[in-house]
Amino acid sequence: MITPPAASSSVHALSFPVNTVQGYRQVAMAQEVPAVKDIVTLSAAARSINDEAISQAIWADSAMPTQSSPDGLPPFIHLLLNPEEARRRTEAGLKEAMRQLGIPEDTAMTINTDGGGEIKVEGNFAGRKALESLLNSHEDLRNVVGSLRRGVQLTRIVAAVEKAGATADDDRAREITQQILAMPVPLEMTHGRLSV
Repeated sequence: MITPPAASSSVHALSFPVNTVQGYRQVAMAQEVPAVKDIVTLSAAARSINDEAISQAIWADSAMPTQSSPDGLPPFIHLLLNPEEARRRTEAGLKEAMRQLGIPEDTAMTINTDGGGEIKVEGNFAGRKALESLLNSHEDLRNVVGSLRRGVQLTRIVAAVEKAGATADDDRAREITQQILAMPVPLEMTHGRLSV
């Protein structure tokens, strides 16, 4: 016989013998509860494992961000000065985040920032808000997106000032810089490839 549970328990006592085939079936049937809706909730540990997988995707071939980069610069400064590497690392982290969220790799989207620095994801696909939330909350992913955007802006500033030539004074260079920094730098993800 199964002994009744403590009075505070919400489990109902079973009063039939479990040492027979019929008794085992009765126990099994009594324990079956039809699912109304399956909801998967990840524990903090499981979320950190997912976070770690994204960080590993970003830094797969490098000791960064815990150590300085090959040129001796802090990792995100290194990425700021190397936009192609920042693009590659951002793409790797983004693909891992998409994989975890069940978003197909070939999903088209645009990633931008609003005036307050929040990352925004544009596109018509399931999981868009979850991806946007992850991009804003995952430190490594947010930092590589920021380094890529700023690196592209820096490249544009240098090109514009060089184009203005020797005739550009400090005020004109500051004006060019402010104009470029005010321009959006949308990141486009199409067919599994991130581009600026």
